[in-house]
Amino acid sequence: QLPGVELKPGGLITVNGRFVSNLLVNGEEFFKGDPKVALDNLPAYMVNTVKVYEKEPEYAYITGRDSTQELPLVVDVNLKRQYSIGWIANAEGGYGTHDRFLGRLFGLRFSDHSRLALFGNTNNTNDTREPGMSGNWQGAGSSAGLTTRHMGGAMLLLTDKERKWKFDGNLKVTRDETDDRQETASSTILPGGSTFTRRRSFSESNATIVQSNHSFQLKLPELHLTVRPDLYYAKRDGLSRQWQAELSELPAETYRMAVLDSLFSGNASQQLLRTLINRNKNENLNRS
Repeated sequence: QLPGVELKPGGLITVNGRFVSNLLVNGEEFFKGDPKVALDNLPAYMVNTVKVYEKEPEYAYITGRDSTQELPLVVDVNLKRQYSIGWIANAEGGYGTHDRFLGRLFGLRFSDHSRLALFGNTNNTNDTREPGMSGNWQGAGSSAGLTTRHMGGAMLLLTDKERKWKFDGNLKVTRDETDDRQETASSTILPGGSTFTRRRSFSESNATIVQSNHSFQLKLPELHLTVRPDLYYAKRDGLSRQWQAELSELPAETYRMAVLDSLFSGNASQQLLRTLINRNKNENLNRS
């Protein structure tokens, strides 16, 4: 509802077309500025003001501002005073036909000088929790096949009253499992005679991603020290197979794709082989 503010696919925010580098809560990073976590779990009634401004580096009090450098744009969500200390939690669960399930849990403990958050999300409804263009949340239901996602994370922020030192850390683990199956029967009408094609494809892929970002800052009158250890680990593997056959006559099949089962199992009849124009099978294995 904010003028000029848009939510892009993938969790990107723009203000009047300019990319927002971070989403802050009370001036501090919230899950490394990931708006998908904040927008989905912080209720609107907790919000007092939303500020958009260019944020100077933490060490600017020593070096001064570099007028030649464009500062990053941030969106700062400020909570009402009565909600600056406390707990907030929400949970959602569901189970449906064809063994469809979803579960979501979020908990946050916050104060003026600390913040601890835990969250988890598991489902097999192709729901990867991406924000829509108008700000509403929707699952990526347009993706092909069936995607099962397991995701969990934690965040910790600690600082002293004088803000002389600050520690913040994030950990997020994501596991995606995708299963995609397709079957196609088609006909091609040609002047010299029609051809009939049967195609079956199968693919499955798994991806495990671990992201951990931490930062420790120390502010002294003549010194600003920042230590940032980061970890990123990704393991992906996939398997895909495709069977296809082209025939000169419309085959008689007792069930869908029976022709492919006969041709690639080695027990096809002579009558079927006489109508066979070509057949091929492809297999691919990917690991990284």
